Amino acid sequence: MKTLIVEGRACLVDDADFDSVAKHRWRLHHQGYAYRKTCRGGRTVTLLMHREIMAAAKGMEVDHANGCKMDNRRENLAMIEPHAHRMKHIGTLIAFQKGRQIYPDEKVCVVCGKTYTANPRKRKRQKCCGPKCAQVLRGQGRTLQAQSCPKSRRSS
Repeated sequence: MKTLIVEGRACLVDDADFDSVAKHRWRLHHQGYAYRKTCRGGRTVTLLMHREIMAAAKGMEVDHANGCKMDNRRENLAMIEPHAHRMKHIGTLIAFQKGRQIYPDEKVCVVCGKTYTANPRKRKRQKCCGPKCAQVLRGQGRTLQAQSCPKSRRSS
């Protein structure tokens, strides 16, 4: 095992892979991976070090067994199908999404005052805990609308 310094951070690589990796200039990706840029077919392409070491085919993902993105030893890397990779990291993905969430999961019903868990797809607009309260709310809305907007009378 040898250590390669990538923008001040130590990146672990096997002895067998060190020579092929060390001849390139690696940078630190904003997600924590070591990467480099190269030209292929007239286009600039980003290559991740762990994918290059494992010679990952398109459609396959490379998983870091210990979770350290800078540990690119072959014993720490594994080829894995995308669905299996998502299932392995489901807890961290949900936590990441919750960090970006604007509207709360728990809400208070505007009709009965009961706390309820909102539908994840309707958190913004959901105001009631169930169909009965929603019906009451619609009825209140119609009553208020009728009071505030008198019907126009036809002049004969």
